[in-house]
Amino acid sequence: MKKFILCISLFMLMVTASGCTSIVVAKYDDYNETFTGVSNYDPSIRKALIELTSSRNKTKCLGHANAYYPPFWEFKVVCNDGRNIIGSIRDLSQEGTGFTNRNENVTFSVIKTQTLADEIYKRYIRNVSDKPDLDNTKKNFPANMGL
Repeated sequence: MKKFILCISLFMLMVTASGCTSIVVAKYDDYNETFTGVSNYDPSIRKALIELTSSRNKTKCLGHANAYYPPFWEFKVVCNDGRNIIGSIRDLSQEGTGFTNRNENVTFSVIKTQTLADEIYKRYIRNVSDKPDLDNTKKNFPANMGL
């Protein structure tokens, strides 16, 4: 009996400790730029590592997300061109909002399936296709945005 309980406990530990990978897509609300990437979540520490790439200039962005209960996900990414983006997802939604250190609004989605991610990304591209290009010569505000 002890062996059975130990086996069940080990199985449950493996299930709860195994992470998951999600697809992340994002868009600027007022500019013609989108991002694609992944989020690797570790439930044992309730954190995710985020990696994004810009569609316009291939800027790389790295960051993390914290997951809280009730369902709430907040994130911060830092891009190698000086941009910082913070945001959140609330109430089991797959779509959230954020803003940059230059006061630009961003919409993003965290999705489990590639098919749905492709649909949302195509919609994001359509949404921003008639927007002006982002002015990357703009001076960045301070990097510390409180997350």
